[in-house]
Amino acid sequence: MFKKIVYLPLFIFLLASCSNKPSSPPVTKPPVLSKVTVSWTNPTSYTDGTYLPPNNLESMEISWGNCTSGNTSMIPVNNITIPDSTNVTSWSLFPYGYSAGQLICFELRVRDKNGNYSAYSKPYPYVLN
Repeated sequence: MFKKIVYLPLFIFLLASCSNKPSSPPVTKPPVLSKVTVSWTNPTSYTDGTYLPPNNLESMEISWGNCTSGNTSMIPVNNITIPDSTNVTSWSLFPYGYSAGQLICFELRVRDKNGNYSAYSKPYPYVLN
């Protein structure tokens, strides 16, 4: 019997922006790369209510991409897997390919040591600075 992991809320904070790097010769400006920190609360139970021990979390997957349907779904463009996410509740990343002012969505899912994945979290829309 497979157990489903309860998905977790997702919070995103913009920490800082990197400045444009000049090209030589300056023809066009490269996109501004925004450093984004994604934070979450690790799940503590499966969808059937049974306890999920913290040491049973194997990895966390953060996906980002284009928001669709009023920001209720997402078309994934890229993702990163954070191994051994037992004590990890935030991760900083640069969503390459996007520029300041663009709206992107982030989603999360967790994997336990038995290979069970949670459902993706609700997409979290965010406008890059």
